[in-house]
Formats: sequence, structure tokens, C-alpha cells
Amino acid sequence: MSAGAPPRSSRPRVLYFGPAVNPIVRGRVRPFVARYPCAWVTSAPGPASLQTELPVFELPRPAFGRLPRLLFAHTLDYLVEAWDVVLRRFRPDLIHVHYVAQLDALALLPLRKIPLVLTVMGGDVLTDQIPRPWPLDLAVRRLFRRAAAVTAKSEFLAAQCRALGARRVEQVRWGIDLSCFGPRERGAARARLGLPAAGRLLLSSRALQPLYNHLPILEAVAGLPERPELVVTRHAALGDYAAQVIARARALGVTLHVLDPLPPERMPDLYAAADACVSIPASDGLPQTLLEALACARPTLALDLDAYRELPFAADACLKVAHVGGQPDLAALRAGLSELLQVRERPGVEAAQAWVRAEASLEASVAQVDALYRELAG
Repeated sequence: MSAGAPPRSSRPRVLYFGPAVNPIVRGRVRPFVARYPCAWVTSAPGPASLQTELPVFELPRPAFGRLPRLLFAHTLDYLVEAWDVVLRRFRPDLIHVHYVAQLDALALLPLRKIPLVLTVMGGDVLTDQIPRPWPLDLAVRRLFRRAAAVTAKSEFLAAQCRALGARRVEQVRWGIDLSCFGPRERGAARARLGLPAAGRLLLSSRALQPLYNHLPILEAVAGLPERPELVVTRHAALGDYAAQVIARARALGVTLHVLDPLPPERMPDLYAAADACVSIPASDGLPQTLLEALACARPTLALDLDAYRELPFAADACLKVAHVGGQPDLAALRAGLSELLQVRERPGVEAAQAWVRAEASLEASVAQVDALYRELAG
């Protein structure tokens, strides 16, 4: 055993790479902390309390946009520290990467003897979402070919992974915590969030970033005869874009409620407070927010993207509208919102809620990945 190395255990040691600041990723890692000796490598640290759950190795954040020589030195510093964690300080039996299209891809390429699991998000494989420089793109493709297994939330994402060279792709929904997400009483939820007790509320729970098309939503809402009020959160907000959205809402006379990011356990209140949800990114995988909304019995309007066509949801649960190159047709968007906000029976929402409970629970996803870990670690 090398100096400073931890004692070995009969259970495989799992090292996670990925943004600890992301609550979805934290929710996917936490179930394994009690099952395996775990640690986390991240350049995007989460809350300080995470350190009480498992060791967290914080690495220098890559400083993209700096002068090439400084960027090279900074990146090299990151890689050396990452290798030190893997080879000496933790010595994992298995590495699991959440969010593949980041500098972690470069750090892991030389490590060929340790089984590698990748869990992809839409932005990892849909390069129209987040274009990446060609050296990083090449590294990501090599990482897909090198991985022992890749987990993808849908067949659409799985096909993208295979196209990038993945040899083994497991469909894992990475579902939601059904003990948390479910219907709640609307009035009480609005009171807890400080939202108006009366009137229609439309929720857009996606990040305040250009990809998610908040500005067309505002334009469509402004043209409705009976305007709902729009609710957004500052989750992963880009400052300039958030300011644009707020200014445009003011100019159009649309009432906009901008809430601070909520922890996962409070998200069901957000869905309960809304009459309906709208989620119209220019491209997508299988968004967690759609599963959450349907588990909470809230219909969602989306663009008619290829990614959604495998989902068995009726139009009164997930109403899809036309777009051109990921940009919504404004008339179709306005008509869709008008239809979505009508008060009526929604048997499709009930059926979609049942599908989410049967097919997209976090508990079932954890069991799948647990079996995968045991197989790969031998």
C-alpha cells in the first residue's frame, strides 16, 4: 500500500466526479453513500454540509477565457490534483462521472485500469445546447469509447451516446423521489412561497438561461386575453439574461415572480402553486422537471422535440407545440398556453402521474446502478 492510501474494504470504493453544486447530482450520489465507501472530486463545490456526508476533494476551477499560457498552467494544475486523488489519496475501484462534457474528461483519459461509469445530461451529447472546443469534444468522444458503461435517461439520449462511441449504454431514468414529489394543496403551497392566493400562475422551472427560451414565453403570455402571472426561479441563472427577462416582463406588462432557488424538498410546493408548467428549451434530453411536474399532477407545455416523442403522455398532460430550429412558433405557443390553462378534467395527467410512479422512481434507478457497480467492480 502506498503512503497515505486508505485501507482497502471488501466493498468497492466509488469516486464521483461532477458539479457538487448541482442538487440533482447530489440527489443521485447520496443514496450510495451508505452503501459504499465514497468520495467526490469537484471543481464546483456544493454546500459545506456535504463534507459531513462523504470526503469532498475540491479542485481548482478551470479558468476558461484566460490567456492560453495561463489557461494551460491552470488546467495542468487541475489534472495533477485529480490524478493525485485517484492514484494516491482515495484509490477507487470504480469512477462515476456525472456531467461528462467538462474538464474531468481530460483528467480521466489516462486512467484505463479503473472501470468508468458515465451518466450523461442533454448538454453532454447534444452539442447544439453547449458547443465545446474541439480538444474537449475529442476527449469526450474518447471517454465514451473508454467507459465500461454509460447511463442515459431515455432511448433518445442512449442513441446519442452510441453515436459518440459508447459500447454499453444502460437506460436509467434517474427518476424522482416519490416520497417527496406528489400533489399538495394549492393554497397552502402558494402561502408558503409568498405567491398570490388567487389568479392563474404559470411556472417555468428551468434555469434562467437563453437555451430555455423564457423571452418567447413572455411574448406569448402578453398576447393572451386573460394573462396568467409567470413564476421563475434563479436556479443556475446567467446574470445578464435574468436581467433581460425581468426587463422584458416589465415592458410587456406581464407579472413576473422571481423566486430564489429552492431545495429539492420544497420543489413540490412550486408545482402545487402553479396551474400549469411551460418548458420550451431549444433542445433537450428527458428533463427532471417534466417528471417532477407530472408526479405533482401538473400539465406541461413543451416544444415538439424528437427527445419527447418516445414518452407515452397524452396532450392534456404534455402538450407539444410547433417550433422551427428550436425556436417556438409564437402563435402556436400562445394557442397552446391558452389551451393548457383551461379548467377541465385531465385524465392524461392522471395516467402520466401513474407512469412516472411506475417507470421513473429514484429508488428503482438506484437499484439499477447498484447492480451495475457490483458487476463492474467484480
